[in-house]
Amino acid sequence: MTKPLATDGSAVVAANEGLLAVRFVSDWKGNESALFEELAFGVIRDGASTNEVLEMRSNDDAQLIALEAGEYTWIQATIGSSYIRFDPGVTFTIKPGEITYVGDITLLVRSEPFILITHGLSVVDNQEETLSRLRSEYGALLDGYSLSVQIADLVLSDL
Repeated sequence: MTKPLATDGSAVVAANEGLLAVRFVSDWKGNESALFEELAFGVIRDGASTNEVLEMRSNDDAQLIALEAGEYTWIQATIGSSYIRFDPGVTFTIKPGEITYVGDITLLVRSEPFILITHGLSVVDNQEETLSRLRSEYGALLDGYSLSVQIADLVLSDL
């Protein structure tokens, strides 16, 4: 599980890491209740043997996540053992000293007995609002980082 950086000033970013800026939005009840599994998003770095799991903490969650430099591919969203796959080939690049904003990702999900029903996936470029929200949470940590905007063109896979 790849945790968002702490907002208390203790966050440290390694020399070989950059920052992923993203806002996850959902109507999934598990993000608001301990009775249900959380919604998480999976990405994998080229050459890595395991994927990074980006967990939602609430139904409107702006995050700043330190990731090792490299090219990443969006794989799926997960809720417990259920997977919602994305069409392959949607990537973003993390570079040291850079914030990569991939968009505000909204995934609307409903649970039926034994099945998850996805009833909406959208990604919008809302960088001003999201980055201003992150700046208010992280303050000076963002100073000195350049910004790369790579809006994720996510599509649900038919598989």
